[in-house]
Amino acid sequence: MSLTPHELLQYGGGIALEAGVCALALRRGVSGRFRLFTIYLCALVPCDIIRWVPILTLGLASPAALWTYWITQTFLMLLRSAAVVEICYYLLGSYPGVWRLCRAVLTFVATLIVSTALLTSESRGPWITRVLLTAERGMELAILGTVLFALVFCRYYRIRVAFVDAAIALGLGLYSAIQVANNTFLNHWLALYLPYWREVRVQGFNIVLVVWLVALWRPLPAPDIRPVLLAREESAELTSQVSFRLRQLNARLEGMLK
Repeated sequence: MSLTPHELLQYGGGIALEAGVCALALRRGVSGRFRLFTIYLCALVPCDIIRWVPILTLGLASPAALWTYWITQTFLMLLRSAAVVEICYYLLGSYPGVWRLCRAVLTFVATLIVSTALLTSESRGPWITRVLLTAERGMELAILGTVLFALVFCRYYRIRVAFVDAAIALGLGLYSAIQVANNTFLNHWLALYLPYWREVRVQGFNIVLVVWLVALWRPLPAPDIRPVLLAREESAELTSQVSFRLRQLNARLEGMLK
């Protein structure tokens, strides 16, 4: 199966957009705040070029193209997961108890994902494809849940989040949500949905790239000075009820997770 001129233009435009976002992130100094996210952006274009080699030489439906896609996709997904953890630590790392709880939840979810992927009962398509799709969907769910947890927590306790930080996190969560829905449809209508599955992946990620492009268009604001946690005995002296609740929750979590 060869690519049409429209598909070639579409994929070429996507690579150009990836390169533009990466260049803008490097220019804005995003690596000083989110090193792993910057590495992820820098890896996008090389991975896409690697994917193109077997497609152009052997065809889109060749086994080499399939395995090249899944190897690079796994690598990028792991980088994206690491970037999400990095962003969550940036937002919540000043509260050790909360961060320990996040780490425990992430470890449990990762173990559950691997077990579910290996024991999947989906009956359509080759076994390895079913395992890869199930594992990918589980990982994307973990990414989505982690991003939502961090942002909702910051919103509830009124922790200030800069626009660029929120946009990067929301972009990662949005793409994961698209991937989860996309893979779910593919598992139910494997043959019929396959052409749309590829299209949704490309267009969904292009939307996320535009979100990041807008967020990085202006120089990054100066990072906030992170608050210093008070001792439990001093919590009663806090004048802000919101700050008091946050420190009280953190103290409890630290005690539970020691």
